[in-house]
Amino acid sequence: MTSDVLGHKCPVLVSEKLLVKAHGKGTFVAAAKSKISNSTFLSFTENVTSMRKTLVTKTIRVTHTTPTEHQMHFFEMAMQEPLIMIERLRIVDHVPICVETSWFSQKFDSLEHKDLNGSLYSILQNDYNIIPYNGSKTIELCYASQEESELLDVPRGSALMLVEDLVYDSSGTPLHISKQVVRGDKFKYALK
Repeated sequence: MTSDVLGHKCPVLVSEKLLVKAHGKGTFVAAAKSKISNSTFLSFTENVTSMRKTLVTKTIRVTHTTPTEHQMHFFEMAMQEPLIMIERLRIVDHVPICVETSWFSQKFDSLEHKDLNGSLYSILQNDYNIIPYNGSKTIELCYASQEESELLDVPRGSALMLVEDLVYDSSGTPLHISKQVVRGDKFKYALK
């Protein structure tokens, strides 16, 4: 049975995310998710610095979005209110490595007027007196969308790492959600 036939014969497995369809490539068994909880949160910037690499960040867009149920649950929202969404391209040693999307509550709307081409965590600490403290990290396999393939300079449908962070501040208040689509061929995650 070819991989394309497999995807058509098993739509339930696709909907349950046990099989993954890659446009123009076929259907594949999904990689297992890995979830890590930590008490000392390591940011992307700190991760790159720990590897003695040079990081450049370019803001792609800052906008407001309607939260998903998952986001409403994390931010403990009783009703839907827009989240600020920040999308940035992270470039390590002149190679585009990661498309990072972060969501914050309306409390941080003023972020859209900040220079976001550096460390978000430095801005949170210096301008808001908030320190990201702990959270959870989920790592799984994903495939490059058209936009991701253009930004990361990889073919559409290329296998990438999808890293989702749920981050809390030092008082245990939900701080932000981030999703990083990362080139696994050029970058590795250091977890402490």
